[in-house]
Amino acid sequence: MRKILQRTFPLMTILCSALIATAPAYQLHAAPAEYDFFQQEAPLKTLLKQIGAHYKVAILFEESLVQGKSSSYKFNPKGTTLAQSLNELLSPLGLKAHKVDEQNYVVVAVSKKPTTTSAPQNKPEETNNNQEAVTPPTVIATETRPETVYVPVTGKETTATMVKGRVVNTQGEEPVPAATITIKGTKIATTSDADGYFSIQLPGARGMLNISHVNYNAIDIPADTRNNMLIRISSKDKQLSEVVVLGTFKRPKESFTGSATTITGDQIRQVNSISALDAIKLFEPSIRIPDNMSFGSDPNRLPNITLRGTNNFPQQSVNTSVPTSGADFMATYATNPSQPLFILDGIEVSIQKIYDLDMNRIATFTILKDAAATSVYGSRAANGVIVVDTKQPEAGKLRLSYSGMMQVTGPDLTVYDLTNAEEKLEVERLAGLFTTYSSGIRPDADAVLRTRYANRLAAVQRGVNTYWLSQPVRTGFGQRHSIFLEGGEKNFRYGLDLGYNAVAGVMKNSGRQTYSGAMNFVYTNKGIQVKNVLSVMFNNARNSNYGSFADYARQNPYWSPYDANGDYVKVLEVSIDALGQGPSNYYNPLYNTTLNTVDKSGYSTIMNQSSLVWTMGRGFRLSGRLGITQQKDESDVFLPSQHTSFATQTDITKKGSYTKGSGKFFSYDGNLQLDYSKRFGKHQIFNTTAVNVAQTASSFVSIYVEGFPNQRLDEIGFGNAYPQNSRPGNRNSISRRFSSFNNLSYNYEGRFQAEVNVSIDGSSQFGINNSFAPFWSFGGSWNLHNEKFFKQHKFISQFRIRGTMGSVGDSRFPPYLGITTYRYYTDQAMRGQLGATLIGYGNPNLQWQQTIKRNAGVDLSILQNRINLGFELYNELTQSLILDVNTAPSVGVTSYRENVGKLENKGYEFRANAVVLSKPEKRMNWTVFVNGSHNDNRIKELSNQLKKQNELNDKADQTRPQNKYEVGRSVNAIWAVRSLGIDPSNGREVYLNRFDSITYIWDVKDKVIVGDAVSKLRGNFGTSFMWKGFTVGFYFSYELGGVMYNQTLADRVEDANLTYNVDRRVLLGRWKAPGDVTYFKGLADENGRTVSSKTNATSRFVQKSNYINAESVTLSYQLPEKLNKQLKLNNTRINFTVNDIQRWSSIEIERGTQYPFARNFTVNISTQF
Repeated sequence: MRKILQRTFPLMTILCSALIATAPAYQLHAAPAEYDFFQQEAPLKTLLKQIGAHYKVAILFEESLVQGKSSSYKFNPKGTTLAQSLNELLSPLGLKAHKVDEQNYVVVAVSKKPTTTSAPQNKPEETNNNQEAVTPPTVIATETRPETVYVPVTGKETTATMVKGRVVNTQGEEPVPAATITIKGTKIATTSDADGYFSIQLPGARGMLNISHVNYNAIDIPADTRNNMLIRISSKDKQLSEVVVLGTFKRPKESFTGSATTITGDQIRQVNSISALDAIKLFEPSIRIPDNMSFGSDPNRLPNITLRGTNNFPQQSVNTSVPTSGADFMATYATNPSQPLFILDGIEVSIQKIYDLDMNRIATFTILKDAAATSVYGSRAANGVIVVDTKQPEAGKLRLSYSGMMQVTGPDLTVYDLTNAEEKLEVERLAGLFTTYSSGIRPDADAVLRTRYANRLAAVQRGVNTYWLSQPVRTGFGQRHSIFLEGGEKNFRYGLDLGYNAVAGVMKNSGRQTYSGAMNFVYTNKGIQVKNVLSVMFNNARNSNYGSFADYARQNPYWSPYDANGDYVKVLEVSIDALGQGPSNYYNPLYNTTLNTVDKSGYSTIMNQSSLVWTMGRGFRLSGRLGITQQKDESDVFLPSQHTSFATQTDITKKGSYTKGSGKFFSYDGNLQLDYSKRFGKHQIFNTTAVNVAQTASSFVSIYVEGFPNQRLDEIGFGNAYPQNSRPGNRNSISRRFSSFNNLSYNYEGRFQAEVNVSIDGSSQFGINNSFAPFWSFGGSWNLHNEKFFKQHKFISQFRIRGTMGSVGDSRFPPYLGITTYRYYTDQAMRGQLGATLIGYGNPNLQWQQTIKRNAGVDLSILQNRINLGFELYNELTQSLILDVNTAPSVGVTSYRENVGKLENKGYEFRANAVVLSKPEKRMNWTVFVNGSHNDNRIKELSNQLKKQNELNDKADQTRPQNKYEVGRSVNAIWAVRSLGIDPSNGREVYLNRFDSITYIWDVKDKVIVGDAVSKLRGNFGTSFMWKGFTVGFYFSYELGGVMYNQTLADRVEDANLTYNVDRRVLLGRWKAPGDVTYFKGLADENGRTVSSKTNATSRFVQKSNYINAESVTLSYQLPEKLNKQLKLNNTRINFTVNDIQRWSSIEIERGTQYPFARNFTVNISTQF
């Protein structure tokens, strides 16, 4: 069946488009009423008004054309059409009617030599108003004076002033056709053309314009005679103006049945001026970006993103010793197999590209979640799709937009509660570190320990109390500048974008700099549009030369990093071992900052996107697109021999190291697409058929050389040699893909919608026996608010029910799993021939991972859209997961990949927003919102390798919970042994074993599920208030019903290495004497001996994790138009934002152990010239 579908699918799509094209295309006028009227002699103006009123159309005319004209025309609506009536009335008078659209006709004089006048070519200037905009249609007239459609009825002569502009909508600034522009107090009016442009003649130097449309809210605005106007109007029905961007094509939201969330660039920049990815999670609760508990706010760490849960297991047998190019989106499978697909202007890109993208270029983010929304991406869409569209240049006179941002960032150290010098020394005394309980090897062991204590006590008494946490951190200052130059005429538009972004890290000397530029031009002529976007990006990333933050958190506060001269010492303390095993040196991490070290990386990217669109007429549009991306990556890490990490190395030829990485990435992505749209009567259809070819190729070389005796010798060529039995590492991959799809959408009278998607993907990553993968989806929706029986509920603006089902896949796994691979023995030869060894057994039957997605949703808007509610249920079953399967030793490899696993994610999402207060006349608006999501994850099927992995995990370090996979359980389950607490009599932990018996013995076989790392409910809430140009917003995230294994309690309290600094709870919360009721085990046992046993995974450290985080607080001000004009500026806005200002949590845990978290303060100013 699959092969038949694969062979017939292209033919089916062509036939489908052909059938749609031949569907009857007819337009119906309103049926005329049953009456006649006869005028013996009547003014032409009166007759035109009567005919227009009867047919419910607007008949526009110029006063001078009808002045003094009359007619005895007999009108019989039963026997004639509107066109016939107008022709019979106007022809004898030397006039005719020009049809603008179904609702608008223009009376013009018959000309012997008609001239074609198009809409104004200049790009309009943006008008300062709080309304949103819409798009009008182009009027092509064959009259001698087409610009002025209405003039005053009085016909008085005045000094006329021409006003030109464009009407667009507020959602994506799409043109609004057939908008009526009227000069208030007169009968002068015109309509916008198909591209939204209009021109109208004022009877004097000033005037007020009224812009109206049947589907949009009317607005009044002063006419601007100096600049071309850009007027934004908002839709009466949100869905009429909203579109869903699916990547290479768009669909009106009213006919889209899938689940998608669109977030505008303005919304993103309003809540977060630094990270667009952190901003979108506030608007879409299904997006989860967990805090990086190790690397906190490190600007050089990419976030880990999932959409609607975990769809895969952590990958085994993946070689990560050699890095990959940051542009290689196929390589993300190894580190985050549940990461969604990213599409930038129709081209698949890596998360690195989105992370470094200039925020000012962003037009919209669209999150596609269910099968109807994602199935056109076939074998790549199982984890969801995030589509990013960038801004396009507008026509008009040359305009310069500038945005500048200043960033102040400070470390958040409030999560650390470490002992001070006096407290730390007391901890050591209580733990018995200065007492020996055996003769040992040194006869003077007690004296050695007493001397150590005395030296440390003397330092404390001298006032040494070093706050080590402050040593490697700083208050960082960053900046971002963006310039966008745009202009051109209607047929040719161009844009130039330049950006610079310097993100400052809170670790000293760490940061990330990105330089970007883009050239964009759009040429349109006679239905042909040629577009090209060339963008470049250069990135430099620096890691702190202060090393890891953890090195400072562990240093004892009674150690001073300085000598008598104020210079950094290399050794903080030389401690004599009481057991006679030699001295122990404790090294100062600050000393390394005095050396010449290097830890940097960077890349350069060039991306070119070319497209050709042919509007063929009759609803057809043919488009082709080609995107090419090339990136080069470099990384350097240099440590001289004097670095403290080589302090224990005695061989000078091995001291010092240099690690150099070099990578290349190249991809092309081509698309040929045929779109068809048609509205006939009550029916409307959209059809898109496309084929796509793509290839990605990447390679990366990593070289490690040791032996750099001098810090000035910081070139890799000065190294001594490769380490013994070592060689340069290399990674390369290439994958190719062919796909085709057909999307058909149907809308009946705005009441019922249906959608069907079919796609076929072929990939070199699949096994030879499964080269192609079919995918499908279907969906439907019902707009109850458009039903006649529902019209009585006038307080309900929208009530929509929708549902979808379909299949998508995931092919982003290593490229050669379907091919048997070998490695040559390059260091051995026999008779001049090289041998080879098997390194990977290929599976010819390997196929895509398939996810069956089901989604149902309800959208409700009440009180004229002042309250909007939404609720969705989903179920996603991912099957044919690619997992390791064990093999017999005789095969030559330990395992190979097979489609054997199954995972299920199910849950719900909700959203609500409301306009609490709206007073446009006072420029006052107050809105609130809340959203949330719940996801439940279950394992349905396992491979034998994962079962073996469970055994290996049970043998691994148990001081932290290890993953364990069982059918029917969650991937994120926390496994530990049940604890009954600490025995007050001896300070030992009491466990409950698998037989429900009480014991002091921890046994790995007694581990059970004690919680799930994913909370039961997570989401966001906030509010925004606007008054006279001022806007203030508060945005929060929350998690409820979650649990977390508090690793801080294990690593920094009970299992803390008492040689270094510890959490204050070691002193205040641990058991000390019989009878103490405490949460923690004792520092010493009942005999006074130091407790050295480790605490393994225990339910005692599983704690409730509920929090509210103040994600963003914003205050902005838009300068009034009068001040803008005085400064010769336009749309000037100042925005102040604070991110991550406060966190309220039920759990006390150290966050950012390797790199601290941060609070960010930004000031942004944007304007136009």
